[in-house]
Parts: sequence; C-alpha cells; structure tokens
Amino acid sequence: WGEAAEARDIDSLKTLLPKGAQVARENIERTVSTSQEVLGRSIKTNEAIAQIAKAQAETAAKATRENVEQATKAATDKAEATYADVAKTAKNSTK
Repeated sequence: WGEAAEARDIDSLKTLLPKGAQVARENIERTVSTSQEVLGRSIKTNEAIAQIAKAQAETAAKATRENVEQATKAATDKAEATYADVAKTAKNSTK
C-alpha cells in the first residue's frame, strides 16, 4: 500500500500490477483454504449434533418402551385380579 501511495505516474503503477496480482492471488488462496476448513468443521459439527440427537431419541424410545411395559403389566395384573374376583364371586353364588 505504501508503494501504491507513492506512485505518481503510469509507469510506477504498471510496476505495481504484478505485486497487486500476487497479493490478490494469495488472498484468494487463503479465502479458499479457510472456506474449506470452515466447511469441514461445519460437517463435523453437524455429525456430532446428529449423534447427540440420535442418542437422545434412543434414550426416549427406551424410556417409552419401559413405561409401556410397566403399564401393560399393571393392566394385566389388574385384569387378572378382577377376573379372579369375578370367578370367586360366581363360584360362591352357585353354592
């Protein structure tokens, strides 16, 4: 930038063109490299988030299965007890 500020004529500016092109190329290379790194990290982050979500969904599904099994067992036990009471009452009423 200092050289560009000191340039006073066309010939001075012409000598700056190759340097400017080199700086521009280096900046583009850095931008592309940084963009690729950001993309790679974003992909890894998304994969980690997906793993966390999967683990949470599996935990919730397991808890739901356990709750359903407990409710089913409780309902079965209640139905069996009610059936036993009805059978006992029916047996006693026939005596």
